[in-house]
Amino acid sequence: MVGKQEYVILARTLISDTQDKVMALFYLDYDLRKAKNYQALYDELARFNAIRILKSQWCFNRLNTTAKNLRDHFRQFIDNDDGLSIAEVTDWATYGAEKTPNDLNTTSAPTRR
Repeated sequence: MVGKQEYVILARTLISDTQDKVMALFYLDYDLRKAKNYQALYDELARFNAIRILKSQWCFNRLNTTAKNLRDHFRQFIDNDDGLSIAEVTDWATYGAEKTPNDLNTTSAPTRR
């Protein structure tokens, strides 16, 4: 027989597990300057299942991370003179884009046009 205290502990555990798993939409923008070696960055974006929105803008979904952590991760795939911007996005709109976050093959992406 399970007591009331055990149910409370189980309920808190289930709530905690659910709250810890947060899917977020991120945009990555880059400016690769002198050498323009894109391949390492493209390979990592492919590993993240990212899609190209504009020429130098990609988006992807990730669980339990921050823009800062992603910036630090992607820095290893660009040169020191390159630029990189990562943003967590909650609202978006596009015009003339190659694709949109709706094309991410997931139900977690916000649906906007």
